[in-house]
Amino acid sequence: MYLTCYWGTYSIILNILHRAELNVDQRNRVHLATLLSLPPQIEDILLSQNIIHAVSCLWKDPVVKEAIRSPRELPIDRTSIYFMDSLDQFSWKVDELTYKFLLIGTQQLERRKWVQIFENVTAFMFLVNISEYDQVLHEDGSVNRTQEALNVFGHICNSQWFPKTPIILFMNEADVLMEKLPRAPLRDYFPDYTGKDNYDAAREYLLHRFISLNEGPVIKQIYPFYVSESGDDIMFLQYLLNTVQDILLDSHLRECGLV
Repeated sequence: MYLTCYWGTYSIILNILHRAELNVDQRNRVHLATLLSLPPQIEDILLSQNIIHAVSCLWKDPVVKEAIRSPRELPIDRTSIYFMDSLDQFSWKVDELTYKFLLIGTQQLERRKWVQIFENVTAFMFLVNISEYDQVLHEDGSVNRTQEALNVFGHICNSQWFPKTPIILFMNEADVLMEKLPRAPLRDYFPDYTGKDNYDAAREYLLHRFISLNEGPVIKQIYPFYVSESGDDIMFLQYLLNTVQDILLDSHLRECGLV
């Protein structure tokens, strides 16, 4: 279920160990052998517990950890690092509900691997770093990151696989956006923006750009939430849990014909 992130991490680990001449800890050599035994077309392989365990153990290997701290020559994104470091936190139980979070890649080459797999999820959590409006993609230096996020969001909103799936839209790094606007005006990157270099106007413009992409035959519910790097994690989690509970209640009422 975590196939995109695991396969990406698998590639990162092999890249690191190749550069390090496979100097892994003695206890992890059996796990390295497991990964090296896989065929080249790994995307077609069922992600087994054996592979998951091998990737998880090698991720904690000192050689890999050292390389991650100096990622200048390796294509390691922060999302993959966060996912692997926080793996045990992506499933927990609150009261009678068990929450499972599945992290997926949104890079251009990754979407086709997961788009049909998650059609029965309760909701999508879509996180966009709204402070990256002046940056470009690692894999394509001609594409603006926020514009690409808009493209992905629109694709999910209007996908045949998720016609009614609600979306929780996290507008991340809102505080960084506020700091950057005076020195990097939003209109320089989005010419249709006519507001001033004002945080409230800029964030409302960006939110509207995302919400307006909800054009499917059934207009789905979108739950926006602004997140700051220095924000309250408890408040963030409480909002998330409350929103999921609202989505579940609404879904149940609809199934019963009450709304």
